[in-house]
Amino acid sequence: MAKLKIGVFIGRFQPFHEGHLHIIQKALESCDQLILIVGSIKRARTVKNPWDFQQRKSLIEANLKAIGQEFVDRVSILGVEDQMYNENVWNQSVESLVLENAPAHASIILIGHDKDETTYYLKAFPSWDRMELPNFNKLNATLMRAEYFAGKAVAEIIGLTAQSRQFLTEFKSSQAFLDLQSEYRYLKAYKASWAKAPFPPIHVTTDSVVICNQHILLVKRGGYPGHGLWALPGGFLEPKEWVKQGLIRELEEETSIELSSEQLKQFLSKIQVFDNPARAQIGRVITHAGLFQIAAESLPAITANDDAAAVKWFSLNEFWNMSDQMHDDHYYIVKHFLS
Repeated sequence: MAKLKIGVFIGRFQPFHEGHLHIIQKALESCDQLILIVGSIKRARTVKNPWDFQQRKSLIEANLKAIGQEFVDRVSILGVEDQMYNENVWNQSVESLVLENAPAHASIILIGHDKDETTYYLKAFPSWDRMELPNFNKLNATLMRAEYFAGKAVAEIIGLTAQSRQFLTEFKSSQAFLDLQSEYRYLKAYKASWAKAPFPPIHVTTDSVVICNQHILLVKRGGYPGHGLWALPGGFLEPKEWVKQGLIRELEEETSIELSSEQLKQFLSKIQVFDNPARAQIGRVITHAGLFQIAAESLPAITANDDAAAVKWFSLNEFWNMSDQMHDDHYYIVKHFLS
C-alpha cells in the first residue's frame, strides 16, 4: 500500500489571501491531506500580527468552505507559539504537532517557497520532503496590512478573497483596529524621521529583568508602539553612558524602585545582548538585557514615572500566562533568562 502524503504549510496568514488559497489547492493536487501550521499565536496584537489564532483559523475555514467541503475535510489547522531565542524548541514543537496529527508512517512534504529571511524554517526539517510552490501573483501580506491600516478601501486591496474582504471590513469597526491604525501611523512617522540618515539606523537600548521573591517587575507602556502592553523597564542608551549605567538609570526612572543605585549594581547578575533583527517594530533595535536578582524579605516599593503608565510586581506563575500582553520580544527575553 502506498504511503499517505501529508503536506505541511507554515505561515502567519496575516491576513489569509488568494496566494495562500492557491498554494493549498495546488498542494492538495499532490497530497492526501494538508496540515496548516499557523505561527505567532498567543502574541499581543501589533501591526505585524493583528489577528489572533482563532480569528485566523475561522477565516481560513471560511475560505476552505467556500471552495468545497472536500477542502475543509482534508485540511487541519494548528497553531504554534514563537520561540524567538530558542529555534530548536520551535522546530521540535512544529515537528511534534505534525507527527501527532499525521497518520503513522505517512510521507511528510513541506510546502513553500524560499523567498527571503522569513522563510528560513523551510531548511529546518531535512527529514521531510519538499514541494516548491512559488509565490502566486507576487502577493504580499505585509503590503496588504500596510494598505489596510493606511486607510485604503478593503475593496481596493489586491489579492484578498471574498471571505477575507468581509472579515477585514467587519474588523474595521472594532476598537482593536483603531488602536492598531494609531500604532501604524506612529511607526510610519517614526521611520520617516530617520529616512534622511546616511545609513539605516541601528538603535541600542537596555531592558531590565527584575526578579524578587518569585515576582517580576513590569511597566505598562503609556505610548506607542505597544501602547497599553506590559514591558520590561528600559529605554534608549544615552551617548556617553555605559550599558550598566543605562540599565539602572532606566529602571530607576520608570519604576522609582525603593533601592539605591549601589544596591541595584550588587543585584545585577548578568547582562546579555538580544539582537533578533525582527525583535522591535520601530526598526533595528539591539537591546542589552540585565538580570537583577533582588534578595529582600518583601517586594521593594515602586511608583510609575517617566513614560510608564503603570508599574507592577507580577508573580512568575501569572507572568507565564502573559505572552499575549507583552511588548515586542520581552516575554521571550524573560523566558530565555529563567527557563
